[in-house]
Amino acid sequence: MTADQTEFVPGDVSGRLNNVDSVESDARPAIKITHLMKRYGKRGSLTSSADVRSYVSLIRGKASGAVIALDDVNLTVREGEIFGLLGPNGAGKTTLIKILSALVTPDEGEVLVYGIDVAKKPRAVLRKLQTVLSQSTGFEMRLSGRRNLELYSALYGIPKEEARRRIDSILEFTGLAARADDVFQKYSTGLARKLLVSRALFSVPSFLVFNEPTSSLDPLSAMEFREFIRHDLVEKGGKTVFLATHNLHEAQMICDRIALIERGRIITVGTPSQVRAMVGEGVKLVFVLDNVGGSPRNDLQIDLREVAGLLDLRTEISGSDLILTISGKKEIDYNGIFKLLLGTNLRVKSVEATEPSLEEAFLSLISKGGE
Repeated sequence: MTADQTEFVPGDVSGRLNNVDSVESDARPAIKITHLMKRYGKRGSLTSSADVRSYVSLIRGKASGAVIALDDVNLTVREGEIFGLLGPNGAGKTTLIKILSALVTPDEGEVLVYGIDVAKKPRAVLRKLQTVLSQSTGFEMRLSGRRNLELYSALYGIPKEEARRRIDSILEFTGLAARADDVFQKYSTGLARKLLVSRALFSVPSFLVFNEPTSSLDPLSAMEFREFIRHDLVEKGGKTVFLATHNLHEAQMICDRIALIERGRIITVGTPSQVRAMVGEGVKLVFVLDNVGGSPRNDLQIDLREVAGLLDLRTEISGSDLILTISGKKEIDYNGIFKLLLGTNLRVKSVEATEPSLEEAFLSLISKGGE
C-alpha cells in the first residue's frame, strides 16, 4: 500500500485516515477556499488569434456577456462540522460543489481539501471527499441494494473478499443491513438516499458533500435523514459535511455554521444564531385572543401603535379568535402591551414570543446584498 492510500478497517467507516496524512489533517481546516473565481460564457472553437484573445478576455472577466458564477469566494470549513451553503437559484451553489468535486476547474483562486489542491491533485482529493447527489442515479433497479454495492466495488477494483467485508460494514453503519437484499426498485426515497451514501463511503472519505440532501423526502423521512447526517455521519462516523440547501429549517436544525451566497458572492458566514442576529435583536409576540366579548379592535390597534419599541402590528381573525402579531425592538414595552389588553373584553388564550427566524434573516440579507 502506498503512502497516499487509505486502509479500510472492517467495522469502521469513520474515515479517520490510517496513513501519513492523519496527524497533519487534524491540524488543518477540512476545506480552505481562497479568492475563488469562476466565469461562464460562449467560448466556441479557438480557430484564430482573435478567438484566443476573446477567450482570454472571458477568463479575465472582461468580455461582454460573461457570467460570473463565483466572485472572490473565501470560505473555511472546519473538520468535524456540518457547514451549510444557502442561496437562491443561480447564486453559485452548484458551481461551488462541482469545483469541490473536481468536476469544474476554477478560473482563479485556490481550493484546498485537507491541504491538497483540487485543481492540481483531483484524484488525491477524491480519496478524501465524496459527493452525494439527491437523485438515485446509477443503480440497477432489478438488483438488490447489496448487489448494487457489489457492482460498484468491482468498478472500484476492490478484491471480492475485501468488498464483502466492506459492504457488510457500510450497510450496518447506514442502517440498511435489514433491507440489503431487497431489490432497489422497492426502496423508499429515504432508503435510496442512504444507499447513495453507502456508495460514497466505499472510498472511506473524511468529507461528504450533499446537494439538497432531503429534497423529495416526506417530512418524517427528511427528519430521519437529517438525524442520520448529524448522529451517524458526523458524531459517530467522524465525517465533515458540506451541504447546499434551499431548506432554511434544515439549515437551522443541523448546521453548525452557514454561509449565505448571492450572485456568486458570500455575503455572510456564521452560526444560524449569529446570522439571525444580523437582522437585529428584535422580538415577535403572537397573541391569540378570545374575541367573543366584541372588544373595539380598531381602538386597541391605535393604542398599541403608541407602545414604545413597537415596529409592526398585524391582526387576523380566525373563527372567534383575534390573532395579534406584534414585532418590536428587544426593549419593547411589554407592560404597556399587557395593560392595554387587560383593559379590553378580550381574553388571552395563548402568547408566544420568538426571535427573528433564519428565513427572515435570509430574506433580509439577500435583499440587501449583504450590505
